[in-house]
Amino acid sequence: MISTEWKQRNMIARRLELLLIGKDAWTQEQRDENLALELIWETVKMIRVKSDALEAINPIPEDFADDRHWV
Repeated sequence: MISTEWKQRNMIARRLELLLIGKDAWTQEQRDENLALELIWETVKMIRVKSDALEAINPIPEDFADDRHWV
């Protein structure tokens, strides 16, 4: 699992905290943290796009969990 729902909410909250600080004021550690959060979030978005596509199929494939649907 890439990220649970509660972890996604925490990532959103942390990104908001960082943005309120302002990118120009970030420490290197905060820049690194932001980059890590961005990379995770890109993966989450990709999974959501695949999920939306599967949900649009009528009927949803019985083998929807098969990896071939998620690549």
